Amino acid sequence: MKSIIILISILISVILIGCNNGIEPNSDCNFPLDTGWQNPPNPIPFHGFQKLSTDGEKLSFILNESVLGILFLRTGKVIHINISDKLPQNMYCTAIYNAEWCPYNSNRLLISAVTYTDTVGDGKNWIWGVNLYIISLDGNEFNKITPLQFPKSGGDLFSNIIWLKESSTNNDFISGFFSSTNKNYIGNKIIKGIYVPQSDEFILPNPYHALIRESKVGYHYSYDDYYTPTEFPNKIYINDNEISIFEKEKILRLTYASWSPNSKLFALTIAHKRPDSIDLNKQGFQEIWIFDYEKYLNEKPELIPYKKINLIEQFCMYGYGIYAEFITDSTLVVSMGGPKADFFYLYEITTDGKLVRQLTFEP
Repeated sequence: MKSIIILISILISVILIGCNNGIEPNSDCNFPLDTGWQNPPNPIPFHGFQKLSTDGEKLSFILNESVLGILFLRTGKVIHINISDKLPQNMYCTAIYNAEWCPYNSNRLLISAVTYTDTVGDGKNWIWGVNLYIISLDGNEFNKITPLQFPKSGGDLFSNIIWLKESSTNNDFISGFFSSTNKNYIGNKIIKGIYVPQSDEFILPNPYHALIRESKVGYHYSYDDYYTPTEFPNKIYINDNEISIFEKEKILRLTYASWSPNSKLFALTIAHKRPDSIDLNKQGFQEIWIFDYEKYLNEKPELIPYKKINLIEQFCMYGYGIYAEFITDSTLVVSMGGPKADFFYLYEITTDGKLVRQLTFEP
């Protein structure tokens, strides 16, 4: 019966998309409609960190921290890949924090995973580390590609990991920040470069400084710091060009970033500045800012044009991490839930701020 209900929901969503009218937001909202609203103190589980596949037909997302979900957008089918099940017996995975689709094969993904490794074999001394894996949806591939110059247990931090579009079957180019400062490891390393797993070599220096997201036509969105420096609160970089994004508003975090498939728009998930008394990690991401990069290139205004989507005001929903991800040139997928939500699911919304459909239904 539960499966039938889910199938009916998916069919209704498809009909709504065909009508292209969207779903009217809930007008009876119990949230305070201001940007200072605080999240409940207890974390709510969620589907998040969603990424559109290279062919535009699938969406990866993370659930239960260590499980990768794959949503087939045409059918609504979801498959789960438990990373721990694929690791050797002396390892287990506690979290996935990034998944990058292969730019030339939409059957493959690059996973950044937090793991524990029993390096001795006694089942008592488990060493924490971060490792990189390439996996395939058909189950035929699961390869560890952590640079060999790092400890067997992995690195300490692999961030801003981007599988560059210049990659090929012979040479994969993986841009990022690779760090290992383990006191038990003699060769401490901090590398900002492009890793080539086939040759286990780094290209240095990295020409893509602080790269966060790459568009299909090769635009590069960069941002120097996860937290906006107070003395430099309104700048981003595209193809190393400094761009002003606002004049008066103060932002604490510019977080998740996504380019539209046609590379004309990009979206940033925004966290507003809150009182210092609120734990930074408990502050909700309530807004999406959509920037018109094509208009900026054509007109060169002082400030890049953008429009806002506020989840509370427009949908009576919120999320700890929205992770706004374009799946078409006019729609995005966000992670959110209502005032009494006990789980944040994935929803499709339009760039005009209309709710189209719910995409995931089971935790």
